[in-house]
Amino acid sequence: MTLYTLEAEANKGLAASINDGLIALARGHPDKFSCMATVPLQDPSAVADELGRAKKTGHIGVMIISNVAGMNLNDRSLDVFWAKVSELISLGLQTCICLFIKETTCSTNWISCCQSGIVRSADLLGTPYLF
Repeated sequence: MTLYTLEAEANKGLAASINDGLIALARGHPDKFSCMATVPLQDPSAVADELGRAKKTGHIGVMIISNVAGMNLNDRSLDVFWAKVSELISLGLQTCICLFIKETTCSTNWISCCQSGIVRSADLLGTPYLF
């Protein structure tokens, strides 16, 4: 889930809560589920910490969308995120992390985009927990 249009502090808490819920579900049914984390990309000071925490608790990767409230993924403020991804990848196959970048047709607000019909069905099918 990407909540990049929220205030950074709100998304920081929500990302941690979502990640905790996902890992609890995956641990409860390890033969059926794995999970990927969400991170508060609009808060560079928190993103690396949450990604590291999620990896330590058992998330197999992280899912982000192709922009952060209109900011491209190559923005210099996201360097801390990319550095953490590189660090986790370089640790070796037993501890590596998967990165899934979901293309989106909407760069601002999912609810507004859904109401206006901008979001394609493929966007929603790729992330079913947005419902």
